[in-house]
Amino acid sequence: MKITKRLKKICDKIPRNKTVCDVGTDHGLIPFYLIQNQICKKVIALDVREGICNRLTEKIKREGLTEQIEVFCSDGFSKIRDCLKTIDVIVISGLGGLLMIDILKREEKRIKNQLLILQPQNNIPAVRRYLNENRFRIVEEDTIEDGERKFYHIMIAKSGLTEKYTDLEIEFGKRSRRQQENIKDFKKYLHNRVKKLKQIRKNLDSKNIEKTREIQKKIEEYQTYIGKV
Repeated sequence: MKITKRLKKICDKIPRNKTVCDVGTDHGLIPFYLIQNQICKKVIALDVREGICNRLTEKIKREGLTEQIEVFCSDGFSKIRDCLKTIDVIVISGLGGLLMIDILKREEKRIKNQLLILQPQNNIPAVRRYLNENRFRIVEEDTIEDGERKFYHIMIAKSGLTEKYTDLEIEFGKRSRRQQENIKDFKKYLHNRVKKLKQIRKNLDSKNIEKTREIQKKIEEYQTYIGKV
C-alpha cells in the first residue's frame, strides 16, 4: 500500500509488535499499512463518522483482516474505554490541535501508560503546552515537508515529569533542534515562518508602529533560534 510521506513517517515511529489505536482513522490507511507490513499485531481504528466506519469495515472483511483490524464508530475513546489498558500506542494524526487536546483530556487518567504519537494540523503550541502541563513528556519531535511548503509536526509523548519550556520551545519544540533526521525540513519550515512574518510586516500600515515593532521582534527571535539549529 502506498501512503504519503507524512503517514509513512508516523508509521515509522510506531514500535513493532504492539497493539495500536488509530484515532480519526478516516480511510484506515495507517491500520492497513501497519498490518500489511507486519509492523503491528493488532490495530483498533476509531472514527466518529458512521459512513466511514461502515466502508472501512467492509474493506477489512474483503481483505480478510478482521482478526487484525477492529473498527469502532466512536467519538474519541468513548466506545473503547474498557479496553484502553490493552493498547500500547495511541496515534492521533490529521486532526486539529484543540480537538486533539479535547480527546486526550477526556481520558487523561486512562492513557498514562500508552505511547502517544500525535500529528496536529494546527494549534501545535497549544498541544505542546497541554502535554507538558498534564505530565506527558515529549520525548521526540520531527518536522517534515510533504508537498510544496506543507509542513507537518509529529510529537511522541509518554507519561513523565514535566519540563520547563521557553516561549520559543512551546512554539517550535524543545527537542526539534536535536532531531537530525529531518533537520533540513525543520530549517526550511523555520525560514518559511520568517518569510511569512516579513510579508505581514511589509503589508502593515505604516502608521501601525506598535504592531510593526511586535512583528520585527518576533522575526529577530525566530532568526536567533534558526542560528542555533
